[in-house]
Amino acid sequence: MNYDIYINHEWYFFLLCILIGLVYTLLLYLKNKKSVLSNKQRIALGIFRFFSSSLVALLLLSPLVKQKLTEKEKPIIIIGHDNSSSIMLGKDSAYYRNDYLAQLQQTIDELKKDYDVHSYLFGQATRNGNAIDFADNKTDMAEFISSIKKQYENRNIGAIVLAGDGIYNSGLQPSNIVSETMPPIYTVAMGDTAVRVDAAINHLKYNKIAYLGNKFPVEVSIKARQLEGKTKKLTITKDGKTIESRNIEYTGSDYSATQQFVLEADQKGLQYYTIQLQTADNEISATNNLRTIAVDVIDNKQKIAIVANSPHPDVAAIKRCIDDNENYEVHSFLANAFNEAPTQYNLIILHQLPSENLQSNNIVAKIMEAKVPTLFVVGSQTNLAQLNNLKAGLQIFSKIDKTDESQPLFNNEFTLFTFPEETRNQIELFPPLSTPFGEYKTATNAQSLFTSKVGTVASGNPMICFVQMQQVRYGFILGEGIWKWALADYQHNNSHSNFNTLIDKAVMYLSLRVNKDKLRISTQNTYHDTEPVIFEGELYNDNFEPINIPEVKLTLASPNGEQREYLFNQTNNSYHLNIGSMPAGKYTYRASTKYNNKNLEATGTFVVEATMLEDINLVADHTLLNTLSAKTNGQLIYPQQINQLPQLLKQRNDIKTIMYTEEQYSEILNMPLAFIIIVLLLGIEWVLRKYYGEL
Repeated sequence: MNYDIYINHEWYFFLLCILIGLVYTLLLYLKNKKSVLSNKQRIALGIFRFFSSSLVALLLLSPLVKQKLTEKEKPIIIIGHDNSSSIMLGKDSAYYRNDYLAQLQQTIDELKKDYDVHSYLFGQATRNGNAIDFADNKTDMAEFISSIKKQYENRNIGAIVLAGDGIYNSGLQPSNIVSETMPPIYTVAMGDTAVRVDAAINHLKYNKIAYLGNKFPVEVSIKARQLEGKTKKLTITKDGKTIESRNIEYTGSDYSATQQFVLEADQKGLQYYTIQLQTADNEISATNNLRTIAVDVIDNKQKIAIVANSPHPDVAAIKRCIDDNENYEVHSFLANAFNEAPTQYNLIILHQLPSENLQSNNIVAKIMEAKVPTLFVVGSQTNLAQLNNLKAGLQIFSKIDKTDESQPLFNNEFTLFTFPEETRNQIELFPPLSTPFGEYKTATNAQSLFTSKVGTVASGNPMICFVQMQQVRYGFILGEGIWKWALADYQHNNSHSNFNTLIDKAVMYLSLRVNKDKLRISTQNTYHDTEPVIFEGELYNDNFEPINIPEVKLTLASPNGEQREYLFNQTNNSYHLNIGSMPAGKYTYRASTKYNNKNLEATGTFVVEATMLEDINLVADHTLLNTLSAKTNGQLIYPQQINQLPQLLKQRNDIKTIMYTEEQYSEILNMPLAFIIIVLLLGIEWVLRKYYGEL
């Protein structure tokens, strides 16, 4: 380490510091005639005082010291090891788990003598360390290479050692992200390149959600090697019963095909289907012949009633639209004939009700009392005074019996659900509706999908709007003649698609039951065993305001009946819980808490599906590994040669220790050495003066 001193002043300031020290010394010792000191003693003491005084004066000029620091950086050897389970499915699994791991550790210890060794594992994720257990169920080799390039940019990387079987089943093609400018990659070619007898369910495509009573497709992709001429069964079972079975004839030594199945969703809830390909003799692995899928069957067939004051083409148009959607079951009634219990319906559409008919108004009151979501179609037969008394979130005050011919104008601030831009533009061109004339008042939380435009004047009054009152949703179509919209849509577009979209969106929003549970837990229906299982929770007080004061506990039951308990984290006004990845199977959960002396619970189920990527392809790809090495001027070696790696690296002239020189400037005032010298000079002077009897 070298030091240089710099003073940011003219040279004569240095002479001035010497002069100050000299003058002070002369005045203190040589001009003091009363001193008992001899001339030699004065000179000796004066020397110490001169240097200490001059040094203090010099420090007042804030001199800088330049330091040259030299650091050595050893070459970094990065070892990335494939930790995926495919390596254990070959014939040399015992060697890799025992002798190979011992040889690898010996090699790492030898490399550490000359290099800075950094070890990583890659598979489903890249992470630090070398605790190899060959347990990862997918391989993303490109992620490892990309993370190394990013993390070690501008570092002295000597070489990258990549050990694996060359099989990747996730991420990018590794050779596409490797360039000639990268450090040399030494690949250790593990695994077995021999093509052996094996058949596998390569890929599945299916709907994770199906509706009760509907059919849904399942697509099964099959791969088979060395099984030409063999015929095996492909079977789909549910609850131990065979749903469908087919014979698969392998017509080539490298066979691949896709089988299409159409299954029926005949039970609601999470349904499990097991897909199994019959195992052939001498197959290397049977685990890739079996897959289980989970389909959430929803009983989403909503019951809808249309109750009309009198026959009207609007009713026919709305009913036809809803009938076209297989998820709805719709019935239409005249008001006098409606004797059904309102609560059996998810949505009731009231056409021009309440009216002047007293009996029909009793029906409306019954529907409102049952708190069933309702869509009001307001027209000339509607009794506005009775409508206002319902307190459904909209009131119309009119002193005269008059209507306006109003066209729809889309409200850009509408947020309750998405609405296609093309559809909104088409609806704005539809014929006008006969809307009630008067003063409109809506609840503060009401939102208009379309407002009315009379001629060229935008009135701002709602034409189609929605509101939620006391946990019940209400909708309003304020205008008579909506059947004209269906007709105009067909005339302009040769279909009813825009009109159907409008009715479908309104019906879907209104018929969706508002969740009145105070404790609500949400999670996905299905997870992969490689991803974390996450729960989100919400708790509401009596005013349905979100809170997170009490603790919420989750009890999780695994497929074998074992139970574990977790505690939610409280975040803002909600709850969050991440329990990490879980083994494959069906899980049930129960969340519970106590608030205001009331016990609250929420239950549910979810499925964890096994990731079978590592079982599908078991033929090692040493060609890919060789490509990575050749592209970076590295070398491919085999596991039995791993102990030769240190010698191979030493033979390279481009793997060297790098010297870094850095210059640093600091003030002498900040250096303890200057302070020590001054104290030492003054201390020696004081001791001598004491000794000479001057003090």
